[in-house]
Formats: sequence, structure tokens, C-alpha cells
Amino acid sequence: MLAVTAILAGAATMVIETGCVEFEWVTADGEWQRSALDAAAGAPFEEGLPVRRYRPRKGQRHLSGRWWCATTGGHVGFESWLERDHVMLLDFDSRVVGIAAQPFWLHWTDAHGKPVSHAPDLFARCSDGCVLVIDCRPVERRRARDLVKFAVTERVCERLGWEYRLVAGLVLTVSLDGYHGVAIRH
Repeated sequence: MLAVTAILAGAATMVIETGCVEFEWVTADGEWQRSALDAAAGAPFEEGLPVRRYRPRKGQRHLSGRWWCATTGGHVGFESWLERDHVMLLDFDSRVVGIAAQPFWLHWTDAHGKPVSHAPDLFARCSDGCVLVIDCRPVERRRARDLVKFAVTERVCERLGWEYRLVAGLVLTVSLDGYHGVAIRH
């Protein structure tokens, strides 16, 4: 496992150091924007629209929907209950001033010249200006190609001074506290 982690970290660092990562996002007005890594750092992703649609399909293993968010005064989409639970916890956190689902695409080229892209699940901005980017994926559903995407996302966040979390679940007591706290805030 250590060797795999080192390889992923090395590949992600190479992608970032070559400067070939670009951001793509949709503004609140529905306009697509694309910029280089460092130029996107100040973009108001929390105000934009999701970069992909939630399309329920027959036989899917997860439940998607929208959570009415007191923080934003609008709905925030989710593609799984795990994402929903994290949206609820962010909504409960009084430091959070903005939340967005599927806030942007990251685009880069792998070592073989193949284009790769990834849209993190959640983006949150705090009142002090700090940023949190979250990917929600149960451990048993993480494939090798996903691990590379998560590693690149983590390196991008490090470079921009953002916090990145790859989450697999919640502690039940935290989740229940979040439900009650969100109810009070609503």
C-alpha cells in the first residue's frame, strides 16, 4: 500500500508541477469559465452552478436529491446520502458562508497524454476565507483511477492553500447532532 501511495503522490505532484491543471466552472449566470490553476484560486465557486447534472437512472445504487440549505438560502444537490450528510454538517457549521455541489472540473493530461477530468463533490468557503473541498467515496468503491484523481485534487488544494478531505462516512453521533443542529438553524 505504501508503494501505491508513493506512486500516486508522485504522479499527482508531476501533474501539478507541470502546470497543466485547469479549472472549469459555471457562474451563477450559467456562463462557463475556464482558467489556469493559480488564476482560479479566487473564483467564487460557492456562487456557481453545478458543473454536471444529477440524472437519476434506473438501478442506480445511490439516492440523489437536493438539501435546502440555511447557509445559502437555496438548495444544494447531492448524489448520495453520504454527500447529503456532509452538506448538512457544512450547513450546521456557523463558520461556513458558502456551499456548492460539483463546483468545478479539474482538467489535466496524464503521463500517456490522455485527458483526465474530475469534479469534486463539495466546495465550502468559511467566513475567514478558508476553503474546504470534499470528495465523498466509500472505501470499498474507490478504484485505482479514482485514487489518482483524488491525489491530484489534494495536490491542487495544497497548492492553493485549501483544505481537502476524502471522506468515507460519518460517525453516527456526529451525523445525528448535525440533523438536530440544522433543524435549529432552519
